[in-house]
Amino acid sequence: MQDQLQKAELNFKLKVSAHERIALDNWVKARFWERKIVQHSRENTYMEHRLHMMRRDTPPEGSMRQEPMPGRSEIWNRVQRESRPVPRMNSSTSPKKAPELATDRKLEI
Repeated sequence: MQDQLQKAELNFKLKVSAHERIALDNWVKARFWERKIVQHSRENTYMEHRLHMMRRDTPPEGSMRQEPMPGRSEIWNRVQRESRPVPRMNSSTSPKKAPELATDRKLEI
């Protein structure tokens, strides 16, 4: 009877460990697909942004740019566009000179 009890307990532990492995595998798969969904969501957001930017940059349908008429340079048929801010340089965005380049020039002179 003691031997049967030990076999039953061992069998129960093996079944529990098998179910724990399956649960762990399912959890890993779920995390993998969650990451895939997040990645696709980011790609989708990026592509929507690109589409919006491309649509904003294209002129409305039916409008054309035309060159100035000969003899009347002040007449233009312009496409209306949104004004865009011009980036400005300040001390944090200005290009910095490498110290090596400054020393090399002094040596050449």
